[in-house]
Amino acid sequence: MSQSNVFELLNEGRSFLKRSNIDSYSIDALVLLMNSSGMTKTEIYVNKDKTLNKEQEQCYKKALIKRAKNEPVQYIIGKAEFMGLTFMLNSATLIPRPDTETLVEICIDKIKKNKYKFVLDLACGSGAIGISIAKYCKDVFVACSDIDKDAVSMSIKNAKLNGVYENMNFYISNLFEKLEMEKYDIIVSNPPYIPTEDISFLMPEVRDFEPVKALDGGIDGLDFYKIITKKSIKHLNKNGMLFYEIGSDQKKAVLDIMAEYGFKSICSLKDLAGLDRVVYANI
Repeated sequence: MSQSNVFELLNEGRSFLKRSNIDSYSIDALVLLMNSSGMTKTEIYVNKDKTLNKEQEQCYKKALIKRAKNEPVQYIIGKAEFMGLTFMLNSATLIPRPDTETLVEICIDKIKKNKYKFVLDLACGSGAIGISIAKYCKDVFVACSDIDKDAVSMSIKNAKLNGVYENMNFYISNLFEKLEMEKYDIIVSNPPYIPTEDISFLMPEVRDFEPVKALDGGIDGLDFYKIITKKSIKHLNKNGMLFYEIGSDQKKAVLDIMAEYGFKSICSLKDLAGLDRVVYANI
């Protein structure tokens, strides 16, 4: 692509991604151009004849090439939006998705109704769940824990970015390993839940770029639900609650696991697409 104004660059980028079979070519090219140029969507459309400097244009072209190879936009620009907040990402963290907002919203609702104070985001990744809860529930103290030190480091950065670091603790821990003395009113987790043999069939954006250990839930995808449910009992306060994100076909299996360990008032919720996405229960 030759030296062009921003509107020409946008259209050239869209055409390039479309030829590369990227379904979301239009919005992706726009987001990558905004990130490379530092311009907003409105500024791009109002200043169509503006040209970028050489460094900005090269940055845009390199980003387009990455996207053409299926690298997710969020990893290319290093951030994602979730619950109206911005979260930085690295290769150790899953991209937070709108589906998970259903999980966060029900947690916030129960926290406010029950005046809960202590929350654990287990297998926190970027910290999107725990940080969102801390942001929208001002009097709550939230702990975030993950086995990956790079994920925990990113969640700390995100807590500072979103102004909630003072109300949070962070642990590098294999599930509850470093939390033996800790108790919470709510434990919430979006654990790895993809069956091992299904990972190779995932979309290339997920399969080739998102961290496998944050996806692989074992042979049936239920390994972490079994372990967390069993161990959460001694980490929940009286009348505490356990919340999970689930795969759309895992509702019955996870409900059965929770019932097996004595949880009660077990409920489920669908996401905005109408798919089973959340289960939760009281101890």
